[in-house]
Amino acid sequence: MGQLLLKVAGLLVVGLLAYNYFFGTPAEKESSAQVFAQVKDLSSSVVNLLKSEKEKFDEGKYNDALARLKTAIGLEREHAESLGEQGEECLAHCEHLHERGLSLEAELQAVSENADLTESDRQAAVEGIHDRILQLAGDTETLAGKLRL
Repeated sequence: MGQLLLKVAGLLVVGLLAYNYFFGTPAEKESSAQVFAQVKDLSSSVVNLLKSEKEKFDEGKYNDALARLKTAIGLEREHAESLGEQGEECLAHCEHLHERGLSLEAELQAVSENADLTESDRQAAVEGIHDRILQLAGDTETLAGKLRL
């Protein structure tokens, strides 16, 4: 329901801008032209950002981030092992985080090797992996905080 309202509101705004651009007063035409110019600038900025992220992906940015996370998880595992029985729950959590890291690494590899993906599909996959890497980093940090207590 909310998505439908947003779509209708978006169409109304675009329709109003287009109407003012073609049939409005000179002030309305100028205002609409400015809005269209700003949207064009925003679109080009988004495209440049996506290109930059793609280049970083191609250069292995996310592989480096995963490698650092795997190192951190390994250090937390060692710390949990040193706690003995008290660290068993954290040790299991470390194993789960390690498995998630391996899964993300495999996904990155699959995306980079899949020549059949369109650029937009590749970018969507990379964004999803990026979000999950950030989540893994947050979960690793949370575990580290538990082990420090």
